[in-house]
Amino acid sequence: MQEEKWHTLALDDCITSLDSSMEGIHPDEVTKRQKQFGFNKLDEAEKSSAFMRFISQYNDPLNYLLIGAALVALAIHPDAPGDAIFIFLVLTANAFFGFWQEGQAEQAMDSLKEMSISNCVVIRGDYENEIPTSELVPGDVVRLEQGLNVPADVRILWSQQCKIDESALTGESDTIEKKSDKLSVDALLADRRNMAYMGTTVSSGRGLGMVVSTGMKTELGKIARDIADAQTPKTPLELKLESLGRFLGFIALIVAVLLVSLQMIVEYGQPNPDLKQAALESFTVAIAIFVAIVPEGLPIILVITLSLGMRNMARHKAIIRRMKAVETLGSTTVICSDKTGTLTKNQMTVRRLSTLTQEYGFTGEGFKPSGSVVIDGDELNDEDLMKQHSDLNFRLTAACLSLCHNSNLVKSDGLWQAIGDPTDSACAVAGWKINGDVKKFSHRHPRQNEFFFDSNR
Repeated sequence: MQEEKWHTLALDDCITSLDSSMEGIHPDEVTKRQKQFGFNKLDEAEKSSAFMRFISQYNDPLNYLLIGAALVALAIHPDAPGDAIFIFLVLTANAFFGFWQEGQAEQAMDSLKEMSISNCVVIRGDYENEIPTSELVPGDVVRLEQGLNVPADVRILWSQQCKIDESALTGESDTIEKKSDKLSVDALLADRRNMAYMGTTVSSGRGLGMVVSTGMKTELGKIARDIADAQTPKTPLELKLESLGRFLGFIALIVAVLLVSLQMIVEYGQPNPDLKQAALESFTVAIAIFVAIVPEGLPIILVITLSLGMRNMARHKAIIRRMKAVETLGSTTVICSDKTGTLTKNQMTVRRLSTLTQEYGFTGEGFKPSGSVVIDGDELNDEDLMKQHSDLNFRLTAACLSLCHNSNLVKSDGLWQAIGDPTDSACAVAGWKINGDVKKFSHRHPRQNEFFFDSNR
């Protein structure tokens, strides 16, 4: 099966290559293709077991020093294990605390994944059915409807003003109108108007698409694979702790060698030298100094500080999976990021409206339909706004804002969201500020026909 060149094929060639039809594949083919291509989902990194996550909490140079010091102290003075027990208790408490914090983050991530499971409408054997997107296979025909996510990489079969927001994939905020015509082989990803890709959203219109790639073979899957293959660099905190651990270990070793050497030299000068006893005593003192040099409380202080950072980030709805990543965020000086949907919200707001007789302004921002109409800096109350409706230019323009679009405003979990093209959504919000609920207004003025944009008209 050809890869990455579906945009260059005519529809008939594409359908033939996938051994499918406009009515979709036969339901009996699904199981066979799922075995061949796998399920339509991105691979997840293999999770470490709870035991390994707990053991990883000890993976720190300072912890190594403390464990080494405790073991040596226990070997020399097995009858007085107090220091060793204290060190092990501190390290175990530190490990349990870090293990619990990271476990909470893992549970939150799992809950989000369960909430994000989505369905799609698929045509198989000329019958429509709603199935989980993970069950799609190459050759399936799926419906693309306004507000829905594209469930896999698909070749456009048919489009009726179908516009797709590809900002999540390409970073471009403008929606792309899709066509079914074949394209040249050198067309870039962002220019492939006959393709729709997993992870993008249908802003307006509708269409049909044939699945050509699923799971990790999609463009989104390729990005996920590159990210998974990338090596995770050590955090600044880990680098500093490694440096501190090496430095303390070096100092402790030098001090121990000097103490043992000096004690042996002094003992050697005595009339009846007992070198074995002198070595044992000096070694005991060296171990005591070694333990004193290593800050036993530092690991647990670090864990408590980082856990407070995790909780603070959680209050701002940011989940930190690795505790030491908190310090990385605090050490960041430059962030390289795409703009759309990251630094900006991919939301537009109508600020000014000009008719033949008057210029108006709007307060408020984003898709929240709260705000006022403004004339010459003065906000209009309901009575003043009603008076403006006597102006035919204003009344018709306001009606266009409320009616002449395919956008929809919905409130979910206390937040306003727009389904449709961002420009249409901005007009819908402006229409709401003038005429009230856009949906109710459209019910009072039902649409009789729709003339789609045509550059040749």
